[in-house]
Amino acid sequence: MPITTGRYGGGRPRARRERLAHRWGWLRHSVSVLLTRPGRLAPEDTGVGYTIYREWGHWTVRPVAGWRSHRWITPPTHATRSVPDHDSACEWAADLLGVPH
Repeated sequence: MPITTGRYGGGRPRARRERLAHRWGWLRHSVSVLLTRPGRLAPEDTGVGYTIYREWGHWTVRPVAGWRSHRWITPPTHATRSVPDHDSACEWAADLLGVPH
């Protein structure tokens, strides 16, 4: 006699429903991020500046607003792996953008 009885994994139709629910959830989340992004900025920020992010092992410079600001879709404006920490990355970005520091 087997130790356990029953099916594991839920069967094919259930897996398909879960996959579809996951995709719809991802789509809802992505649309909500796109619609609420301007509201997340600080009131004194006009959206014309740049931000520094750590992405995939390198420092990147992206604009605050616009199509290049979306990390999962577009490549960064500028990127480097030669900068070790955040302070050095800020100096690198300031030199790159021509901002006095």
